[in-house]
Amino acid sequence: MGAKQHSLPAVYLGGFSDVLRPHRRESLLWVGRRGISAIFQKKAEGLCAMDDLYTLKRRPWMSSLKFNRYELDAMWLPVERRLASAIEAIISCGECFDAQTWLNTLVEFVAQTFVRGVDFGPRFVQRVVDLIPDEELRVKFKVTDSDNINAVRLIELHRLRGAVRRGHWTIVHASPGRLITNDLARTPIFSTTEKFFGYLVPLRSDAALLLSFDATDHQPMSLYAHPEDRWIIGPIKHEAATEARIAQLNGMLASSAIKEIYGAPKALVGDLHARMAIDSPPRDIVEPTLLAPFRDLGDSREFMRIVTRLATPPSQYVDG
Repeated sequence: MGAKQHSLPAVYLGGFSDVLRPHRRESLLWVGRRGISAIFQKKAEGLCAMDDLYTLKRRPWMSSLKFNRYELDAMWLPVERRLASAIEAIISCGECFDAQTWLNTLVEFVAQTFVRGVDFGPRFVQRVVDLIPDEELRVKFKVTDSDNINAVRLIELHRLRGAVRRGHWTIVHASPGRLITNDLARTPIFSTTEKFFGYLVPLRSDAALLLSFDATDHQPMSLYAHPEDRWIIGPIKHEAATEARIAQLNGMLASSAIKEIYGAPKALVGDLHARMAIDSPPRDIVEPTLLAPFRDLGDSREFMRIVTRLATPPSQYVDG
């Protein structure tokens, strides 16, 4: 929190190091950057960090609260503090998983990857340009200034939570040190044979989340009462990936990176970096296609119903 703000949590990036330090943010990773011929090492805390990405310039309109310029950046902290343990838990879980951890940490983290990144501002600006072609009008109403972009991050986040909750969750397992991540923490993924679309979200160097949506026969995960009087969710699927599959997924992550990929060991990152395009990647194709179902307000309402349900232990819950 403060002037240097992270588009991806340092504690998350640290999970892709081959030598985890007691404070994950201090773990070293190999970095492959577009336009630079050699890869280099850097601590996780120094990656995906930039000045004032979320810093507010003005008090929100009609707000009576004390103005805190770093309020938005502070909103990411609760998830960041729980993230490493939540990732460890879901990687090692069975078919069902603790619903509170899933909803409040993992669903939230995945949804945040779509709005925290440096790609969000340009994508939002392009939306506005498409809707309001008149540049003078856009400038007059400050539609694309940083405070407005940051406000839209929160609106979009609320809608994304519902869609991430609705998807199929499959944990793809790999050997330690075989998976990388990129500066978006995701890549779009399609399957014409299995007829689904979705995203691969690397969780750690040995596992990734495949969040998938299909056009037919879709059954969202369900809540169940655990004997210990808490809620669990399922099914969480698990898949052991072959080396060929891991190589394919890493290649997709490298191709989808805006500027950088992160991971270890050196040879893995070096090989993927050598195959990255030198020029900038095209505009994010996710925007007009895969994000469309994320804007379904019905998903948002269902998300809030689950939040309300989880606030009551199963033994005290009355449906309806």
